[in-house]
Amino acid sequence: MHIFNAFMEERIVMKKVQIPDIVMISMDKIKPNDYNPNKMTPEVFNELVSDIEDFGFVQPIIVAPIESSEDGYEYEIIDGEHRYEGLSVLGVKEIPVYIKTGLTSDQRKFQTVRKNRIRGSFDRKQFTALVKDLMKRHPLADIAKQMVFSNPSELEAMIDNSRNSLPTPEMQQAFDKVKSEIKTVDDLSNVLNQLFTKYGSTLPGNFMVLDFGGKEHIWVQVKNKSNFKKIKELAHDVMSSGFTFDSFIGVLLTNVEIDKVIKRLGEKLDKVQESDSIEL
Repeated sequence: MHIFNAFMEERIVMKKVQIPDIVMISMDKIKPNDYNPNKMTPEVFNELVSDIEDFGFVQPIIVAPIESSEDGYEYEIIDGEHRYEGLSVLGVKEIPVYIKTGLTSDQRKFQTVRKNRIRGSFDRKQFTALVKDLMKRHPLADIAKQMVFSNPSELEAMIDNSRNSLPTPEMQQAFDKVKSEIKTVDDLSNVLNQLFTKYGSTLPGNFMVLDFGGKEHIWVQVKNKSNFKKIKELAHDVMSSGFTFDSFIGVLLTNVEIDKVIKRLGEKLDKVQESDSIEL
């Protein structure tokens, strides 16, 4: 709102805003221009096509009339070339467009670049806060897929956020050594998995507490495959009964006297190494 107010204060006389009608035009009458500097990777283009399929085509392209040529084109794209290509891949025959008349060839070029540049800039701090909020409800991999992290700044923000969430200085140092090799979200996931596998066993009691996505999580390494299978089956049974596993564990622990259990089963429990220290 403050941006709008500042804009209004600078305006003494407001021009009438042009809001053109949306019309349907056959795809074969429209051609992409050959000067658009905005490029899109195949991966991002595939995500654009998927987004159109899932969410619908909600942003009409902008075209300008040109002299009809022998190949039948009547309009040239000013803004929306990738959306046009996406609809073409999906086999759409007619598309909604805004028609902008009265532009010279150079004016069309100016507008193409201008439309690319006025989409706003990337606020890294705000993006990190947004990711942390989403991570309270969604896995990191799902967030990456939904947002299509192609912008280097976006991926860099996610990398930094992941690095700072690691629970020990040793893991953070190991992360820093390979940080320059992380180019994609898959790379980031692989590095995190390797770190948890490598350094998890060196942590006291085979567990660690993570501050991830604005919440604390506990990660437990279960060495015994039989125990892991039992825990997994128990979690499944609890969920099948309509309850969350963490609430079941919480109730279970409140009814267990830890000292008595340790005294009775101490010989069957693995000892924490004397050099280790437990911090929560």
